[in-house]
Amino acid sequence: MLRFIWGGLCLLTLFVPGYSYAQVKIKSAVDGKPVTDAIVHFTGSSRQQKTSFTDSTGTVPFPGFVVHLVSVYATGFRQLTDTLKGNDFINYSLVPLNVQMDEVVITGQYQPNLLSNSVFEVQVFDQKNLELRAANNLSDLLQHDNSVLISRDPFLGAGININGISGNNVKILIDGVPVIGRENGNIDLSQIDLANIERVELVRGPMSETYGSDALAGVINLISKKKKNEGTDAGGKFYYESNGTYNIHANSAYRKKGQEITIHAGRNFFDGYSEFDTVRSQQWKPKEQYNADLGYALRFKKGSLRYQAGVSKEKLISKGNIIATPYEAYAFDDFYNTIRTSHKIFIDKELKNHASVNFTNAFSNYERSRDSYRKNMVSLENSGLTANNYTNLFRQYLFRGTYSTYRAWKKINYQVGYDVTLDEARGDRTGSVTRRINDFAAFGSAELTYIKKVVIRPALRVIYNTRYAAPLVPSLHIKYDPRTDLSVRASVARGFRAPSVKELYLDFEDSNHNLKGNTSLQPELSDYAQISAEYRKKTGAVAFSIKPDVFFNHIYNKITLAEINSNALEYTYINIDDYRNIGGNLNLHVSARGLSLGAGVNFTAYHNRFAGQGIDPGFSQTVNLNGSLSYNFAKAGFTTGLFFKRFGKVTVYSMETETLTAYHIRDYYSMDLTINKSLFKKSVVISGGIKNIFDNTTSKGGTSGNDIHSGGGSDALIGMGRYYFGGLQFVFGKN
Repeated sequence: MLRFIWGGLCLLTLFVPGYSYAQVKIKSAVDGKPVTDAIVHFTGSSRQQKTSFTDSTGTVPFPGFVVHLVSVYATGFRQLTDTLKGNDFINYSLVPLNVQMDEVVITGQYQPNLLSNSVFEVQVFDQKNLELRAANNLSDLLQHDNSVLISRDPFLGAGININGISGNNVKILIDGVPVIGRENGNIDLSQIDLANIERVELVRGPMSETYGSDALAGVINLISKKKKNEGTDAGGKFYYESNGTYNIHANSAYRKKGQEITIHAGRNFFDGYSEFDTVRSQQWKPKEQYNADLGYALRFKKGSLRYQAGVSKEKLISKGNIIATPYEAYAFDDFYNTIRTSHKIFIDKELKNHASVNFTNAFSNYERSRDSYRKNMVSLENSGLTANNYTNLFRQYLFRGTYSTYRAWKKINYQVGYDVTLDEARGDRTGSVTRRINDFAAFGSAELTYIKKVVIRPALRVIYNTRYAAPLVPSLHIKYDPRTDLSVRASVARGFRAPSVKELYLDFEDSNHNLKGNTSLQPELSDYAQISAEYRKKTGAVAFSIKPDVFFNHIYNKITLAEINSNALEYTYINIDDYRNIGGNLNLHVSARGLSLGAGVNFTAYHNRFAGQGIDPGFSQTVNLNGSLSYNFAKAGFTTGLFFKRFGKVTVYSMETETLTAYHIRDYYSMDLTINKSLFKKSVVISGGIKNIFDNTTSKGGTSGNDIHSGGGSDALIGMGRYYFGGLQFVFGKN
């Protein structure tokens, strides 16, 4: 009976006005392939509005009203707008952009939005950027960025600093879910593999009202690969570096009738490196990583349900030098194991009246352990040193939901949501008891367009923290477009960061670190202001852009390290009175007929005031320069890129037994050269090149005291010398 009713309803739609059977089909003007996930915005003759996305065949149905205007936006293509006199079958061909950029962004947006329309300054790294930079992990991708400083530690990996603000205030997300597992305040960027990442969005400036704690300096959101077309594909990647790196990855994806399955697995191996032969001990420790990801998506009418699971495992080996006596020879070895697991569920649903709800529920687990041994160098037997072993476990439960409107014809759109984060830690270095800090927040923002060419976005976050009293966290973002080729953005925001479980309770010790938690820490409060502009000009085949910006940041009760026992080089976290920095960036970009040229300068002045100790060292400053040059030989299938950066001198102050000591990393230069060759209609990509062309290893004579991370060394490790790389990447099937 139901089948007859359903068939009758389908037949009835053929005679009912509304033209729901008509559709728009979008394809590429270059190869004729369907353009999936394109944004199609319909405007009716009576100002009705509807936004839809093309499916795997590049089609989208007309809405249930007569369309007067249609606008199409798609990643990597020029915007298309057309006026219609009615609904009918229509085919559009989109022209690829001459300037290679991703024009649609999602981080901090109410819905996928054009980059030029975002009130935030967003930088996008797409697949072509990842390939051209030969980026295997997040550290590789960002190391030549103008406003980013990557710090490297043989044990703790790669940390990040954006516009003079360290990693504790930089939020790193994968599909909107925070990455946990900070060591010494930083997420190890070298552990964040990019083999299963489609694109990376970097938002500089305050995002605390939307993403909460750790988001004052900015947000880095990594977006996983998804299957865009129906069918099955499979691929792989092999990568080699002459410094002892060997990577291999495989992936496969399937999509049919609204269901999608993606699988990825990989192994990264590094054999270790030392500038000089040290027999056993190496400056850069050998390590081995395994990564695996599984994804499932179910797409239904006006919504989707997605599940993602991920696991990564790393083993870092620290071998000691041989100790020889007349009676025996032995060495002490440490093995550091890191395991990350995550489970994520995403629910997205479009509602009536051009609104949507989004829910994210996630569980993240981070485990780090050390196993120490005394190795007999004659018999090669290992004896466990259980007193030095430890295992620490950190978990986070995330529950987040938003309700958003996106009515382009309205003067106001808004978003409201909740954000619940439950953190816990337990292990040998946290007193062998479970420590918990929970954070409950409600947030809201609105985008107001009452003033022509101006978007005003006020926002507010209300927080309840189970350990600390949290203030209201407001922000205000403004975007002004005085001309079609000029945009001005301004932001002011308040920030709040409660000390993490690690800073409060964790005791961390290895051969190069001895850090103690401090339960007396107070939360950080901060104020941030930023203003930026972007001017764009295109004449014929030549496109030009210039982006200046200035910023100011003031952090109260900043958490930093201080020495409490000079004999044991023991450090703990303390609150200093305040930290201020001010600076700016200037970036230029020119492109023409396959040629792309970029240049930039970053200036940052920063100031620590240790008022409690009566010490004020004044301002220090650093100047960074960067440049990039790439050319696409389209007919030959070659692309080459050259990336340069001058790292300015950096001064870091540390309290050591009530004495302020300055540490310096002197300026140095870095350059990488990459060459990519695509074959078989871009199904195969061969890459090669040179990294660290200037052969950097250490910053000579860079300190004026004991380095807290190297136990007395005066040279800062900055690189592994010049090395060469080669890679092979392929994909087969309908992709």
